[in-house]
Amino acid sequence: ERLERVERWLHQIEQEDSMSKYDVVIKKIEPVKVASIRGVVPTPPDQGSMWQELMGYLNQQKARMIGTPMAIYHDGEFQERDWDIEVCMPIVDEMTPDKRLKVYNLPGFETVACVVHAGPFVTIGEAYDAVAKWIGENGYHIVGPWRELNLRPPEPPGNQNDLNTLNEIQFPVEKT
Repeated sequence: ERLERVERWLHQIEQEDSMSKYDVVIKKIEPVKVASIRGVVPTPPDQGSMWQELMGYLNQQKARMIGTPMAIYHDGEFQERDWDIEVCMPIVDEMTPDKRLKVYNLPGFETVACVVHAGPFVTIGEAYDAVAKWIGENGYHIVGPWRELNLRPPEPPGNQNDLNTLNEIQFPVEKT
């Protein structure tokens, strides 16, 4: 299996003028209790109001937040407008949901293709391209909505050009 991975990697190097700056890894992710708000926004950068709403509610309820905030993209493929996005914050306590806030156990996955993007949101498409290419070249297919974890959110919040932003992109996958 290792030899096969090395051969695929060498083949990728031969196919490209330069190596990808992204290393894709396969890992397992565990279920986690989250509070979330889901909605449709024109484009991903427009999800800021959903984050403000979620964080306002959690702060008002004095919720104990743990883990990494994330956005879940429910559309099956890239689109120009009207993105179905769910913003989630892992929590410890039980909470009473309201008409917009949902509290549930976000399922885990046995096999997730992951890549880390260091840099501004305006260049995150490069990471998505790299992981999508890797998934296809390595005999996998996507089996659920993908997640974008904000390991180091931009400062100030919503800044699409913060060079210090760090995100992990996770695609649940299965072998074809």
